[in-house]
Amino acid sequence: MKADGSDVDKALSKQNKPKTVFDMLDQMLPEIQKALPNTEMTRDRFARIYTTAIRMNKKLAKCTWISLIGGMMQSAALGLEINTLLGQCYLIPFWNSNQSVFEAQLTIGYQGLSELCYRSGFYAMITTKEIYENDFFEFEYGDKSILKHKPLFGKPRGNLIGCYAKYTTMQGFSDFHVMSIEEIIEHAKKYSKSWDKEKKCFKKFSAWDIAFPSMCMKTPLRKLLKNARKTPDIETALIADSNVNNGLVENENFQIMPRIDIELQKENEKETEPSDQPEKKGAFDKKAIEFNRNQLKELLESEFIFPDEKEKGLAWLENNPDSKILEKLTEKNDTVEKKIEGRKNKANG
Repeated sequence: MKADGSDVDKALSKQNKPKTVFDMLDQMLPEIQKALPNTEMTRDRFARIYTTAIRMNKKLAKCTWISLIGGMMQSAALGLEINTLLGQCYLIPFWNSNQSVFEAQLTIGYQGLSELCYRSGFYAMITTKEIYENDFFEFEYGDKSILKHKPLFGKPRGNLIGCYAKYTTMQGFSDFHVMSIEEIIEHAKKYSKSWDKEKKCFKKFSAWDIAFPSMCMKTPLRKLLKNARKTPDIETALIADSNVNNGLVENENFQIMPRIDIELQKENEKETEPSDQPEKKGAFDKKAIEFNRNQLKELLESEFIFPDEKEKGLAWLENNPDSKILEKLTEKNDTVEKKIEGRKNKANG
């Protein structure tokens, strides 16, 4: 789903100018709601995940708002979680030396591609595996294709030598693609901007640096899906990921990034260059705490929350100091939201 540019411009107009990235997120929630597909991901859960991602990587807060909103709307439209243990997608800050700014770029993980494949209803199974030198592995392409993999159990499996991806459709047809570790790395060197040509290694904190096995498994999966049956969401994810690998923001087939007032952008990005100065202690977390406090208050106003639960929740907010509350707040939000969803489903069922 594409973001409507006029709606985004209105949401971030100078009249309602956001002062922080959390203010921006709060104003963008109506647009996020429009972009989210019909999955288990709710608007409030997406907002909390996004807030946590920025809190855990403070360079994201220094990224241009155009790039942050672009990544946010892309992941929202696909219904994929950013920077969580699910490994569906990663929002990563890159330093743009030409513009002297940090830019956030969305990278899709192999779990994210797999999730989109399962949602399509086309595939009964999607498999991605690592191959180690002491495993038994045999494959052959052609009319009588063969794929046999027996991982060594109970003993050291040795070094990673390759990865493969395989799918089986709902009709029983299957296909696979195998790549050696040398082929995977050569592919990354050629297409990924994470590769540092001068240092001849992957850039620190890039997706290839922090999630190397996952990125290795994604490469044959992308190759496999190239000629497979795809939904628009799968195609969108492949194009978005390809754009990141090639250092592109958008192309003629993928223009999900909304327009934003450039003067507003510049006004709010006066300190985007790298700095060795420590950030003011507590200032960053304070905004995240305030955002999550407001989210919890809104949830407690739901008709599906009993009066005594609301009273206890508000009392909990009042009695917990900000310095110790952030992680507990996100847990509380998830608990209350799940309770509301469960009672909604029960009432509708």
